[in-house]
Amino acid sequence: MRAACRSAAIQRAISLIQHVCDIAAPRNYLAETREYLLNAGIVSAVAAHDTPALYRWLMEAISYQGIANRIASDYLDRHGCVHWADVENGLRGPDPCSKLATYWTFHGCGYRKWARTCAVPPRLPRCIVPALPMRNGSLAQAAAALYLFLRDVCGGDFIGWIDDQLSRSKEPDAAPIIDAMRHIHGASDKVLSLALVPLLLGGRPGDALWQAAGAELIVIDTLVHNWLHRTGILNDLDARHLYGPKCYGPNGCADIFRQAGLLIDARRYSSDNAIWRFCAAEAFDICNGNRIDDRKPCSGAGCPIMLYCGRVALRNYFTQFLRA
Repeated sequence: MRAACRSAAIQRAISLIQHVCDIAAPRNYLAETREYLLNAGIVSAVAAHDTPALYRWLMEAISYQGIANRIASDYLDRHGCVHWADVENGLRGPDPCSKLATYWTFHGCGYRKWARTCAVPPRLPRCIVPALPMRNGSLAQAAAALYLFLRDVCGGDFIGWIDDQLSRSKEPDAAPIIDAMRHIHGASDKVLSLALVPLLLGGRPGDALWQAAGAELIVIDTLVHNWLHRTGILNDLDARHLYGPKCYGPNGCADIFRQAGLLIDARRYSSDNAIWRFCAAEAFDICNGNRIDDRKPCSGAGCPIMLYCGRVALRNYFTQFLRA
């Protein structure tokens, strides 16, 4: 893409992002994040290097993936969230499965809740993984894998490990943290970013390195990705791709937000959070598959950014990749 065309496309993307931020972004994002972490006990957990408390908080975040927030929240209300002690005490039982010996040996556990199967079937009746109060087998594996990661890779000190990772880079960069944690079963880039952004921004008030690293992280989910497509931004920037790892790659969704962030005064709000709020049914409920017939371009009826939006059909976009 020629530089002049790309510059014009970036300016259009910035204009669209700015309009949505003005409509949907929380006006005191950082202050609200810090207040939430303080009330949730995370600020004190960070100060005390309380890994068990942080484990429980991270598992709550992981529990929300792959399903509507309302359903995940209802399950947590009824069954509770897994605690550090649930796994720790379970591993003290007699003759534990060899898969649970270390973080590295746990790879390939394969537990499936509905089928009651795993990679080591004779051990299943006495295994702690099925006993964990998780919605499905993948989340139960995530609970065990995260515990083993924090115990074996972080040495039981998650905060100390984060400090070590950040100290190794000349610039504030949380990428090494994401790179290491994305190998935890069930921990995608999106889930990790959703948890680490607030933790780094507000978990240790006054720590400029943590806050700068948190500001570099971008959360991309399907709502945000599809918004970038429907508005024509991905097409304009020659950045068309399916939702997934490419969202975080060169010229992907996160990269687009980083470029826009350099030119937008985003101190009042988080731009990717604003896009999610603009689209999500539980927030502004404007740009999503329930409101739009994705077999054709959006009608734009009632949309406050209709005049600026490219209104590109999402279904044609998926078909294009399936045929490739």
